This record gives sequence, structure tokens and C-alpha cells, in this order.
Amino acid sequence: MIISASGMAEAGRIRHHLKHNLWKPEATILFVGYQSVGTLGRALYDGAKKVRLFDEEIEVKAEIRMLRAISGHADMNGLMTWAKSFSPVPARYFICHGEEKVAESFARNLAGQGLPASVPYNGDVWDLMNGQQIKEGNPPLVRRAVKEKTAAAMAPSLGVSDADRKLQSAFSRLRNLQNQASGYSNGLKSKLAEQIEKIIKSWEN
Repeated sequence: MIISASGMAEAGRIRHHLKHNLWKPEATILFVGYQSVGTLGRALYDGAKKVRLFDEEIEVKAEIRMLRAISGHADMNGLMTWAKSFSPVPARYFICHGEEKVAESFARNLAGQGLPASVPYNGDVWDLMNGQQIKEGNPPLVRRAVKEKTAAAMAPSLGVSDADRKLQSAFSRLRNLQNQASGYSNGLKSKLAEQIEKIIKSWEN
């Protein structure tokens, strides 16, 4: 038995274990928590026949199972209790985690309890001092990104050149670095962001 993270198979050693075990009919992959849309874990749970890991196409022959009702996250009642526990109560709650429809539903529940809440999207700009939204984000862009991420996890790798594989590998490593950076200090995060921005600007038209 191998116990590994991350829970949605987006980063960490789990991806190596999946690469070496998904193709085995005698193997069982057991998820012990919810799999968000757009993740590799969700693609597997939804029945993907092939997935891409480390720029290789892997056939899914293993049995995919899930233990339901097990989560390290609070349910809606627990989150409502937590939200009401602050003193003073925050001027506004921003729901930044979870699927779009669920996040919007939870924001409405908070608002129904007299707790102003919003679900920000990519590009949203808020004035926190005045509690005003200055610029509206782009929900369709977020939805498209989730669809593209799901498609990428399930897409075949036929006809991919060595140069394409190198580029895809670099992007994959960059995404892993993004996950690791969540534990960095603000100073290191800023430095990393500046270095990435320089690379992007040097290649943009």
C-alpha cells in the first residue's frame, strides 16, 4: 500500500506513483476526498482512459475508487459557524476556493445571514478600504481555463516533437514550482514573480 499526496494528484510524489501504477490492471487507486473539476484526480474518477503524466501518455488500466464523505475541509454548516465567529465581523468575505456554483451558493448563504460576500474572478479589482469593486473580472476566462486543464490531462501526445516535449516539461515544472511557492516568504514570492515576468516579457510580441 502506498499513501501519497497531493490529494487531487496535481503535484507531489503521487504523480510518480500514478505513472508507474495506472497501467497495471491489478492496481487500485483509492481517492479519499473530493476531486475538483479540472484536476487529474477528477479526470481519473470521471473515467479517463488515458492521461498525460510527465509528458507521457499513460493508459488507465487500474481500478479507480473513492471513499465518499471523507474530507479535511469543513462542510457548509461548519464554514457558516466559522464565518460568524469573528469579532468584529469582517466587512466582506471573499470566497476563493471551490467550484464556481458552490462558491456562489455559499456567498448567497452568507449574504442571507447579513454577511456580505463575493466570489472574485480573474481580473477582479477591489478597494478593500471602501468595500467597492473597482473592476469586474472575467468568469468565462476562468471556466475556459478549467476546461482546458481537464482536456490537457486527458489529451493524447501523438505527433509531439522533442522541442514540444521539452517546452511542456518546462511548463509542468513551472506549475509544480507554483505549488511549492505557496510556502515561500513574501520576499521570495516577489522575487520569483519578477524573474518569471522578465522571461515572459522577453518572449511576448
